[in-house]
Amino acid sequence: MATCRARSSLRPGQDPCRPHHPYRGTGASAVQRHVAARIPAAKGDWALSDEEDTVLSRALAGLRARETLRGPSALICDPYARCLAGKDWEIGTQRDDTGLGVVQMLDQYILHATLTEHPDKQEDIVQVVLLGDAMDTRPFRLDWPSGIVFYLVAPTEAHSVAASALAAAAAQAPRGCLLRRVRTDGPLALDAALVAAGFRGDRLSAWLLQRPGCGAGSLPGLLEGAGELAAHGSLVLGEVPPDWSARHALDQLAVAGLLGATRAAPGGAGVVFHATQQRLSAQQAQLFRDHVGAAEAADEDFFGNFS
Repeated sequence: MATCRARSSLRPGQDPCRPHHPYRGTGASAVQRHVAARIPAAKGDWALSDEEDTVLSRALAGLRARETLRGPSALICDPYARCLAGKDWEIGTQRDDTGLGVVQMLDQYILHATLTEHPDKQEDIVQVVLLGDAMDTRPFRLDWPSGIVFYLVAPTEAHSVAASALAAAAAQAPRGCLLRRVRTDGPLALDAALVAAGFRGDRLSAWLLQRPGCGAGSLPGLLEGAGELAAHGSLVLGEVPPDWSARHALDQLAVAGLLGATRAAPGGAGVVFHATQQRLSAQQAQLFRDHVGAAEAADEDFFGNFS
C-alpha cells in the first residue's frame, strides 16, 4: 500500500480542519470547444435563479454559524458564517446535524489531498475547484498549505453578495494562496470560465461539488465536466443527492471516467463520494495528439513516451 508523507507540519493536537487563527494553456480554444460539446445544458437544481441560490447559501451559512457557537464540541468552526447568513441566522437554534457531518467529512478529504504527497504522483495538488456555493468559506477557515489556487464557481449574483460580506469581515485566503471567483450561470460555461480564470487541465486538481448548485438534476453534467477538465489522477469529492442510491452514484461517477467510493457521514446524516480521475483531461489528450503528430512529422519512432 502506498504511503503518504505530510507536506506541511501541524502543531501537536491541532485539528487540520480548524484554523490556528479565526481570520485567516496550450490549445485552450480547441479544448473549450471539445468540452462544451460534451457538457449537457443546465437542468434541475443548477437552474435555480440567483435569488434562490443566494437564499439557500444563506441558510447553509446559518447552519454553520449556529454550530460554531457550540464551541469545542462543534463539528465545524466557521467564524465567517454569521456575516453571510443574514439577520435571521439565529432562527432555529436547536441543533440540526443534517449536512454538518457531510461538511466536516468533505473538509477533511479535500484538505488531506493538498497536505499529502503520494509517491505514485509526480506533482502536488495545487488547484482546488469549489463548485456550487459562492458562500463557501473553506478558502478562509481551513489551514491550507501555501501555493493553493482556489476556483470558486457559482452564479454571479451569489458571488456579489458573498464577496461584499466577506470583505466587510476582512476575510482573506491564507498567505501564499489565491482565490479566484469564477462567475458562471450554468455548466455549459464551466470550461470557458475556468480556463479564463487560469485553470490548467494538465495539472492535478481537487474538485468539491456541493449544494446549492450541485443537486440531483445538475450533478451528472457537472461530473461530466469535471471528468473532461480534471487531469489524470485528480480528485473529485461531493455529496450524494438524497434521492440517489450509492450504486447509482458510483454508476454516474463511472460514466464520467471517475473511479470512486461512497461513505456515510457521521451519524448517518448524508453520504459523500470521493473519486479519482482515470482518464486524460481534454487538454492532456490534445497535448498527447500534438506530441504524436510532431513525432510523425519529424519521421521519428514513437513508443508512447508522453511526458
